[in-house]
Amino acid sequence: MRNVEITKDCLEDIKNLDKRCRQWVLAIVDYLKDEQNTIEMIEQRFPMLSGGLHGYRKVKNRSFGLRILFTIQS
Repeated sequence: MRNVEITKDCLEDIKNLDKRCRQWVLAIVDYLKDEQNTIEMIEQRFPMLSGGLHGYRKVKNRSFGLRILFTIQS
């Protein structure tokens, strides 16, 4: 499994989410950890942001009103 680091602020935010939103966030984290999902697959599935957040990728769930930002580091 890959190493996925989650900031303390993010952990606090995850704890404050309702159960369905928290499950969705944790499913995304599991997806990113799973080495069967190649880096190329992750890069294709999750678009790169531009502007001030260049270098970050995003995962959005519009029905929950949530967006996860992450970076890929070697």
